[in-house]
Amino acid sequence: MQSSSLRRLVAAYSLSKQMVLLLVLMVTVATNLTPLSAQAPTRDPRRQFVEGLLQSLIESQLDRRAPPSPNRPPLPRPDENLIAARKHLDGFSTHSNELVTHWNANAARSPGTRQMLGDLIKLNASVANVRARSANAGRLEDLKPDFVNLDRDWRLMSYRLQQMDDLGADCVRCIGHLNQIDAALCELLDVSPQVDFHALATETIAINTSLSHLIQDIEFELPRSRTGRSLIAEASQVQQRALQLSDVVSQRRSYDEIVGRFRAFYGEWRSLAGKIRQVDSRHLERNVTRIEESAHAIHELLWLAEDVDYGRLSYLATALRRDVDGLFNVVSLNVLLELPAANRVLPVAGEFYGLCENFTQSVESHAPLRQLQSDYRYLIQSWPELSGSFSSCRNPAVTQSLKAIEESFVALRDAIGLAAPIDWQHVNEVAAALVISADNAMAEVQQHVYSNARYDQQFRFESARDAAAFRGAARRLHEAIVNRQTELLADRTAAAAQAWTGLNERCFRRLPSADQVHLRQLQASATQQVVELQAILQL
Repeated sequence: MQSSSLRRLVAAYSLSKQMVLLLVLMVTVATNLTPLSAQAPTRDPRRQFVEGLLQSLIESQLDRRAPPSPNRPPLPRPDENLIAARKHLDGFSTHSNELVTHWNANAARSPGTRQMLGDLIKLNASVANVRARSANAGRLEDLKPDFVNLDRDWRLMSYRLQQMDDLGADCVRCIGHLNQIDAALCELLDVSPQVDFHALATETIAINTSLSHLIQDIEFELPRSRTGRSLIAEASQVQQRALQLSDVVSQRRSYDEIVGRFRAFYGEWRSLAGKIRQVDSRHLERNVTRIEESAHAIHELLWLAEDVDYGRLSYLATALRRDVDGLFNVVSLNVLLELPAANRVLPVAGEFYGLCENFTQSVESHAPLRQLQSDYRYLIQSWPELSGSFSSCRNPAVTQSLKAIEESFVALRDAIGLAAPIDWQHVNEVAAALVISADNAMAEVQQHVYSNARYDQQFRFESARDAAAFRGAARRLHEAIVNRQTELLADRTAAAAQAWTGLNERCFRRLPSADQVHLRQLQASATQQVVELQAILQL
């Protein structure tokens, strides 16, 4: 009896009991979601907070550019096209502001929206910056360099927004207006649709690197076999397609040519990926996943619709079921009885297993993407309670099974196009950049303020103290992000923002104008980093 596994115990559990528990779970999820759609009492403080972030970012970007010389000759009378462009930029700014407001009202509702809010705030600041510069433009052509960057950023943002469900009518309306204004400005300024060539090059390099690793791993996993030789030959052909894609990206060829090369590569890649999955090697699947991630990024960068790959989903859903079965098999009755909440494990495991089966059935029946995403959300919402039941378990087999299940969840989430609650890699990169900015700020203060006898002693000491406080706060925030100490993130983000504000107000902005010139880039970079982290971690 003691060798009975959790899987057998769950199978023996009453079917009617499981159905009741599933209904309770669905009602509970629906009940828990209801308050999130009615955040009226906290809406005003959130709006004020976001407006403060936006204002800080706008001011930092405007401060980067030296003000026009007072002796500059007056600007010529603007022609009709320049007047029209300024009017379009005014409209872009208005609808961009509205989009931030509407998005902020929904920012707590679903995963990924906080990071999108940070991106929208940055875009809004860029729009305000371009609009301000247009006031000093003498010719229509003067607007082109700034608008090229704005068009590139907005097109990618627009694509990502339109891939998300439950946008809300107000957001959809704003996006439509912004798309129309962007198209009008492109025509007026004779600007073709802008793609991010740097990001495209990064992803094509990643694909080629992963394909090289895949070929090596096939040689290792399937040595001297007919299947291995066939897969290597096909992978080499796909790599040639990837190299051709890299070439047209590096040469900055036309959008249509890049899209054509990518589609040629991706068609052959999907065929190869399906054959690799038949080998059923988790080692090979890691390379497949990396290539799929880069291919998904390229779809975004080229604004291409992405079909659901049901073959890949079926493989990943099967892998999840296998991992869940593995967990249930290694949990013996002895392990179960040692858990603090042993009496809760059986019903929780039963409801989770039922939801897992429901998701698998949706995949096998080729359910629409929205249904797959909904079924996945129900499944992932039930996981923390089950995994938490084993938090005190020290059995290595259980720990390994839990890790495998979480890896399967991540792969499935990416495959159905859902955003992660927090993109930890991106947040870590921004926080690391903030640490560098804090180190640079400390160096600036030591070199130009603390050791400068022109300033009184108290100002020098206080400036050095503020710089050290900012550096310490930035490092503590980065440490919490690296260690995933989620309970500390909001407070440490606020502390870093407060320290940066203090350094700016009590030191940098009190320096003579001539001494502030070399600080503009540092101030703009650090402010953008702080604002982005606040939008993601502090709201």
